[in-house]
Amino acid sequence: MNTLPNQNQEQNMREAHVADFLSRRINHPKLNDALKQLEDTLWQKSHPDIIVLTGPTGVGKSTLAEKLEQRIQERFATDMRRQIDMVPVLHLSILSAGSSTFNWKELYSRMLQQLSSVSPQLTLPFDTDEMMLIDEPIKLGRSAPTANSLQSALGKAVKKRGVRAIILDEANQLLLGHKAQEQSRQYEILKSLAASTNAVIILVGTYDLLSIQEQSAQLVRRTRIIKLPHYHRTDKDDWESFCSSLSTLISWMNLPRQPDLLHKAEYFYLKSAGCIGILKPWLDSAYEYCRVHGLDQLDMNVVEQLAPENRSILTILKEAQAGEIRLQDIPMDELRQHCLLGEKDYKESHHYRDDDNHRYGKPKQKRRPGERKPTRDQTGWQP
Repeated sequence: MNTLPNQNQEQNMREAHVADFLSRRINHPKLNDALKQLEDTLWQKSHPDIIVLTGPTGVGKSTLAEKLEQRIQERFATDMRRQIDMVPVLHLSILSAGSSTFNWKELYSRMLQQLSSVSPQLTLPFDTDEMMLIDEPIKLGRSAPTANSLQSALGKAVKKRGVRAIILDEANQLLLGHKAQEQSRQYEILKSLAASTNAVIILVGTYDLLSIQEQSAQLVRRTRIIKLPHYHRTDKDDWESFCSSLSTLISWMNLPRQPDLLHKAEYFYLKSAGCIGILKPWLDSAYEYCRVHGLDQLDMNVVEQLAPENRSILTILKEAQAGEIRLQDIPMDELRQHCLLGEKDYKESHHYRDDDNHRYGKPKQKRRPGERKPTRDQTGWQP
């Protein structure tokens, strides 16, 4: 009797089960709350120019960005059927080329390519107000296109395509290697991009993006920060939500013997830092291993072998705790003190000085060696 067809059939079935589990995305409470905040903010008539979605590594920010993209496309599904060249949302991941400065020209070119431009340096995919797909040369001159010329072309393309939101994942890459003054310039470029495209810029990344709060007051006014935190073990609701998410993930495993791992919930919490974005890939690997090797249940030895290292989890926890501290607002008493103090009292309380070191004071002039101060010499007899 030939058993090879049966073996191939079983292998194909196992591979299908693994593929199904890997493709699943869980809707857990913190992700749903952040998604609702994003949508509410995005569709307000008084929406900000920039939305920052931030949280610790592995919390599921990229998954949330994908869900937001899907929601935007669903919202404009009818319009997209009527207007076949409409692109309501752009979604890109920021790539770091390893250079000391961020390459805006490369980002603009990728955006134009996603908008179906034949060549982002030479053409646009439309010509008339009727949205005809006719290549129109971009007048960039004889020299290579500049960041400004590409941004101008992008602004035109985004408006023509009806883009409402531009999602930039891994946006903290914009700030790598930049000093405070340079970071301010990066945000100013983003603000300019939002103004030229009339689209909301959604930055998705780690807590490094919170540096936007330390930039100009005008920039802060046009920005909204939305957080996607990890689950806290000491919070009753958080703990119940984490256990419920773990139970859901386990129920998706198609195994001959259904695993009962809820009694190990604290272990899974500790080794994932309470981040579903760490828990799910970890279970992906364990489940795939068990299915490929023909095991009838989820082997805890395999789970422990594939678990993240403690040192890595500690790094993520420290990042999360530091970020949550930065997210904390100042108390009303401190705000009241700043609002009610007179200018003189405010300067004195903050040790402001009107000397050469004052931020806005007259800069101290430097003289070359041997150069005298501009003072009048005394004349006449001196006793």
